[in-house]
Amino acid sequence: MRFIFKALIVVVIILAFPLSIVLVFKNWSTAIGTSTPMSLKLGWLEQYEPI
Repeated sequence: MRFIFKALIVVVIILAFPLSIVLVFKNWSTAIGTSTPMSLKLGWLEQYEPI
């Protein structure tokens, strides 16, 4: 019985780990204001292109 409980905790951790990474990445990208570093670079190029 105790083994099943431990196995369940391990499964929950394995499932929750990628989800937490995705949430952290989304929060990080919204804090910066872009979805990806690539679009950040593109926005920088567009901003300084007319010079």
